[in-house]
Formats: sequence, C-alpha cells, structure tokens
Amino acid sequence: MWLKFLDTLTSSRFARTLAVSASLLFVALFGLTYIHWQRQSSRGHQHYVRSRESRHGLSRLDDATLSRLCEESQRHLVASSYSRWDLERNDPGAWREVERGIKRTEVLLPIAKRMTLESLRHLAADFRIPADELRQAEGYINRIEKVVLDRELGNSAEVSEDFPAEIHIGPSFALDLTTDEDVALLLGHELTHVATWGEGLSQFIDSVAQGAQRAAGVYPTSAQREDLACDFIGEQVAKRFIRSHPTDEPAGQRFARLLDYNCGSYSDEDSDEEHMSQSETLRALLGLDAELGRLILKP
Repeated sequence: MWLKFLDTLTSSRFARTLAVSASLLFVALFGLTYIHWQRQSSRGHQHYVRSRESRHGLSRLDDATLSRLCEESQRHLVASSYSRWDLERNDPGAWREVERGIKRTEVLLPIAKRMTLESLRHLAADFRIPADELRQAEGYINRIEKVVLDRELGNSAEVSEDFPAEIHIGPSFALDLTTDEDVALLLGHELTHVATWGEGLSQFIDSVAQGAQRAAGVYPTSAQREDLACDFIGEQVAKRFIRSHPTDEPAGQRFARLLDYNCGSYSDEDSDEEHMSQSETLRALLGLDAELGRLILKP
C-alpha cells in the first residue's frame, strides 16, 4: 500500500495513546503504554509485531533505502493542500479534492484489477498459489465494479463481502489520492483482500509471512499476515503501474514518494492487532522483493 501499500501509509497518519488501565502504582512500576495508530487505507488497519532485528539486523541496502524514503518524505510533507479539518467545516475546495480522488480511483480500477491478477499469477509458483485459488480470486476481483465514497470511514478504505462489487473509501483518505500511483497502491491492496474471500489464498498469505521472517527478520502475528500479503501485492501493482506509465519524474523518486515513509519517532510504534508498523512493513517488503530497494535507490 504499501505499501502508499503501507495506507497507504501516510501523510495523514497519526498516533493516539490508548487506555492505560490499572492503578497509578502499576503504571509507575511497569510504564506500560499502548500505541494505537490508524493508517490511511485498510492497509492501515492496525497490528502488532515482534521484530528480530537483534538476530538479523538491517543490511546496508535496507539502511540506504530507508534513508532515501525518509528524504523523500521530508520533501513531500503534505500530499494534499487540504485536511480533514477542512472537510469538517465543509470547505468546497476540500470536497472537490475528495471528488477528484474518487474519480481517479474509478478511472484506474480496470487497470488495477488486471495488474493485481497479473501480480498474483507471476508470484504463484514461488508463493504457493494453487490454480483453483487463482481462478477463485479472479472471479471475486472481476466482480468489483464500483468505488463508493463512504463518509463513515474517515481516513480509511475497506472492502466487504456484504458489498461484493464495491470498494469503499473515506473522505480523508480520498484527499490523499493525489497521484495515479497512490491509487494503484491502494487498489492493489484492497483487491488482494477481495481475492482472499472464501478463505482463498491461505497458502500465499502464509508463504509471504514466512518469506518476511526469513529475509527480513519480521514476525507478523497470525492476525497481521493477510494485511502484509495485501501490502506486498499492492507494492507489486504500484511497481507495474509506474513502469507501464512513465512520467518525467524518475521511477525511483515516484516510488519513494509513494511509500511515504514516516521516519519520525512513531515509525516503529504504529502497530496494532491486525497491522504491522510502517517500518516493519517496509522491511518486510524489502526482504520479499529484492528489486524494491534497487528501484528506490535508482537515480
């Protein structure tokens, strides 16, 4: 979403301190704090992860890549000139920006559907996707025909089997859909969630998690595995899109901006029950896709 997988991830992400129950003495003794952070898409659905960096460490490539992502993040601090506060006070310009984001998503939906299926087929052999599950995934993905602005979602996006033809996007999230690659990342992520309906792609999800463990020392919990797999495919779709739709801007710079790495103090703390932190997700993606780091560092 990595992706922008990784809500997408995000220029509009924030951290909140959740409840710390127990007595003041308990807090003083143990200093327990839980961080709750909601990211931009359902990629930003939340999670908690255990890192094994002490055993694996980061390679020089990882360090250089994260540094590049941090630099691009500082150059593009605000993806949109508007914020959710502008939406709350019904600023006409902000709502027009939302409409443009939704329209961009509608236009690119057919391309994203094709590229999501291409990515799954390309990875089928290495990540254990049976032919019958690919056919099932294709059926579910091809049923998606509509993008819906859902004011109840706020700064997130989601799909549901209750609405098998729709992708729902919140207004605050739509504000950040300012480039086509933003949309490609989002749609690749959400369409992979769709592909898992009917308990599909279970072997693929497990294989992605195992690959992240081996290559990056990132250990997603069972509840986080599906979202990591969706981030992985979202990244693959975004990469395909950037390559097939060149601009005057270098591909590496477009990808670095897209991932929107938050290199501040919350980059390793923004996890929850269902989603890994942004930093851990990026490390996992760098391990799963050896080409990703080279693409980001490419001049």
